[in-house]
Amino acid sequence: FYKYEPIPQMLVNYTINATIPQNLTITNATYNVLSYFLFSGYKYTNNSICMNVTTPLNWTSFYELPSWRNTSLPKNKTWSESILTTVYDMIFTKPVYRSLPMYITKTGMIFGNNHVYTFDGRLYSVPEYKHEDCMYVLARDFRDKNFTILSSPESITIKFRELVIRITGDSKVYIDGSVQPTELPYQTPEKNVTITRVGPFVNVTTSHGIGIVCDSVNQACAFNISGLYHNKTLGLLGTSDNEPSTDFRKPNGRNTTSVAEFLNSYEVTGYKTCKISPSQQYNKVAKVRMSKVKPICSQLLNKLNISSPWSKCFKTIDPTPFREACEYDSKYVTEETAYCKTLGSYVSLCQSKGIYINQTAECTICEKTRKLNDTWWQKSKPTADIVLIISESMQMTKRSNPEHQLKKLIQKLNEKMSYKDMRVAIVGFGGKDVHEPAHVHTVDGELFTQMKPSELNRALRELVFTGKKTTNAMEAIKLATQYPFRPEASKIFLLITEEDKIEKNPEEIRSIKKILAEQSITMNVFSSYKEIKKSKVDAIFGIKYNLDIISDKKVPKKHSISGLVKLPKGVYVELCTATKGSIFSVDLLLEGEHRLMKQVSDVVVEQIESQIGTEKICKCYQGPAGEGVTKCKVVPVPFY
Repeated sequence: FYKYEPIPQMLVNYTINATIPQNLTITNATYNVLSYFLFSGYKYTNNSICMNVTTPLNWTSFYELPSWRNTSLPKNKTWSESILTTVYDMIFTKPVYRSLPMYITKTGMIFGNNHVYTFDGRLYSVPEYKHEDCMYVLARDFRDKNFTILSSPESITIKFRELVIRITGDSKVYIDGSVQPTELPYQTPEKNVTITRVGPFVNVTTSHGIGIVCDSVNQACAFNISGLYHNKTLGLLGTSDNEPSTDFRKPNGRNTTSVAEFLNSYEVTGYKTCKISPSQQYNKVAKVRMSKVKPICSQLLNKLNISSPWSKCFKTIDPTPFREACEYDSKYVTEETAYCKTLGSYVSLCQSKGIYINQTAECTICEKTRKLNDTWWQKSKPTADIVLIISESMQMTKRSNPEHQLKKLIQKLNEKMSYKDMRVAIVGFGGKDVHEPAHVHTVDGELFTQMKPSELNRALRELVFTGKKTTNAMEAIKLATQYPFRPEASKIFLLITEEDKIEKNPEEIRSIKKILAEQSITMNVFSSYKEIKKSKVDAIFGIKYNLDIISDKKVPKKHSISGLVKLPKGVYVELCTATKGSIFSVDLLLEGEHRLMKQVSDVVVEQIESQIGTEKICKCYQGPAGEGVTKCKVVPVPFY
């Protein structure tokens, strides 16, 4: 009983009446008993709690064992131990206060063109911004000043004590007023704030009890706040006090029923052009399009429709305000598919509560006109999407600075590629902290960027080669396959790691082979292979899947016949062989061997050219935010 979890002072500031099993009741009373033990070190002036436990025991202090109140009762050791265990669990192991509403994480959201969903579940629509400089307070911790969230036409801004984050509608992140996008992942030195990118989502996690997820597909941002902020917030997202009726509380503490008055009270610039007239009817700010309301709104979000595929979420998230917002969007907003953003936001909100539903097929579009599950033929063009999958293990730094050698490789590839619209992306793995799991490295704030050495060099500087654990690239390869590839482009992976993976998981290998094959991805590997370094053939830089030698000298093509050259053993080599790729020496790469750089460029160009003009079969799939994702596979030409 001497190791305890202190109950926060916030709990004491509320009057609580609750009955729990074993007649244990928390009441609004004095704290004479529990304050001595549970609240050691705290000082209170009023409103604390005590616990009344009805038992056949005499127990006046936590510093002594209880005795039987009635000596005639049998001293049942098992029963007494059960009572003690129950009381202990309720106070320490499973504290009652953890189940109180004030301790539940709340989610507020802004989405679409003009919708706000408060922490307490109230949804309302607001006028469009009157000027690009207008800015509103979405939420602010007005007690402890831990955070402030601001909204403007093109971005949201989050102010913490240690930094300021601005997230734009296209998922780019700017830190502390920077002009250029900050490359992700990003983490503060104290690790209090971490920002990552996954597909269309920007994720902000903090130690301040607030998390943010912004979705560029549905133009939505969800704000998750800890129950520790119960009744501590003000702004357009409300008060987080379990009372939707108080969500329109102004900074002066007074409630209002006027949307215009409420919005004006949280506009921070003070510009007259940003003030909304109280007589303005906010539901008519958009140009009315006289069309029927989309029936999909009612089909999916009518709470009486138990056959709706989303009905399992209705008890958790009330669909009625979202149905009204969906109907509003389909009738008034000029954008044809504006209602899809409302539907997608409801899906995201349900998923954040652990209820997994999918966006309706009607809102999933590929290549502007293709619907979900549509298939079509696509001819390959002279262009490519290249993904660098890079280990951030400290072993990569043993020979030289890997960043410099990777820059040289990019420069050589850029010189060799005569095609237009070449794109490059970076995936990292095996580092330290946020760099340890498979993760996206943005390039100029994007997942893919044009092959411009200046932008790529800036992104490569964000690689942190400090990982000390044995790396595994399999999750990084999976992540790379989820990138938004173009239908007409060849897809090339360059995996750069300190060593191949020897331990095999047959099921995992089969799964990744299938994923790579479904998109006709060619995988090349740079790793430490003694078969290459100690080959009897001089000047060998790599080996192709068919055992052709990669060298700058004229050497026999098929040394496998005489046993001079063999493919090394390893999981990555197996994936490379299955996708008709090549393996290279990572040691030569990190030594800056310029002849290797040239050979790599020649091999990549050869792989791209082998696909130019080939026919692909493409299919439209649904992405994580409900967006359309195109996947294409080269169809082999039959020989007769």
